[in-house]
Amino acid sequence: MPAELELHRSVQAFGAALAGAQRIVIATHARQDPDTLGSALGLAAILRGIGKDVTIVSPPPPPMRFAYMPGFDTIEFDLGKMDALKNSADMFVGVDASTMNQLGSWGPLATGVRAAGKPVINIDHHDSSDHYGTVNIVVPTAAANGELAYRVARALDLPVPPDAAASLYRAILGDTAGFRHSSTTSTTLGVAADLAKAGADPGALAAEQFSQTTLAQKRFTLEILSRARQYGDLTVATVPRDAMKRYGLGGGDGPIVIDDFNSLGGWKVLVVLFEKTHGTTMSIRTRGDYNALDIASVAPGGGGHVHAAGGKLDLPLATATALVTARARQVVEATSVNARAVA
Repeated sequence: MPAELELHRSVQAFGAALAGAQRIVIATHARQDPDTLGSALGLAAILRGIGKDVTIVSPPPPPMRFAYMPGFDTIEFDLGKMDALKNSADMFVGVDASTMNQLGSWGPLATGVRAAGKPVINIDHHDSSDHYGTVNIVVPTAAANGELAYRVARALDLPVPPDAAASLYRAILGDTAGFRHSSTTSTTLGVAADLAKAGADPGALAAEQFSQTTLAQKRFTLEILSRARQYGDLTVATVPRDAMKRYGLGGGDGPIVIDDFNSLGGWKVLVVLFEKTHGTTMSIRTRGDYNALDIASVAPGGGGHVHAAGGKLDLPLATATALVTARARQVVEATSVNARAVA
């Protein structure tokens, strides 16, 4: 089936399901970022605008670095509400989560809603989506999930109030790093323009989103950057748990390291490994012809986009670093060889 026709049918199926759903749960992915949070907050505002009762859930602990987002205090992080929501929900919507596993500790809620014969909607823009929903609206060419959420709303003729427009604009700003990533397209910019017309203030939102780094966070990232290892086009950085504690930071502050690396030249493949209580997570960014998914595949369930991917390994930091570095070096070498052959 042609992609556009499949997308149209999926969006219409979502619209039909909405007509019979009053109590809706929207879930973000674990290791939250502006895209998943902005998409959830924006979609919730749109659905509340048409009279729906919406609850946003997100895996604990709350990522307080995003507390500046209007509506953040309405998000449910208490897993103790799981059974009540499972019993009352008419629909579950996962946003920016490529797999059920990405929903983290709220995954059982999606499973329970589906087992009850209620619709599970998957709105996602990752190449690695496993289409876990009863309805899957998956568009990997969308630069951000916020872009896709807006396109879905407009396809269903749903009004987009100013607060929803601002949240979706934040989502796009976050996943495109202020429209700097190669994933940004004319469609992305067109959606951003529409959101500005709907009430989002581009200048104010950019200033808000890119002016949140504290002095402690900057000192932390400088330490991590200073210890990064370079192997030609590959840069590898590790983030021990005690490093974050020394600066009074929590797990939600880790992604700021990626933000700092994104502002630097000198790398085409970036791997950042974060030590967790149990295992190690990795974030991968690539530029040019290098495919982040080829590296993320070293982790069970690893995935994402061509230029941004990640995953988790049930290994200590040192072991995981050795494994992922070896895989990344293989990918860099193979990609370079292919490029030379084509040239």
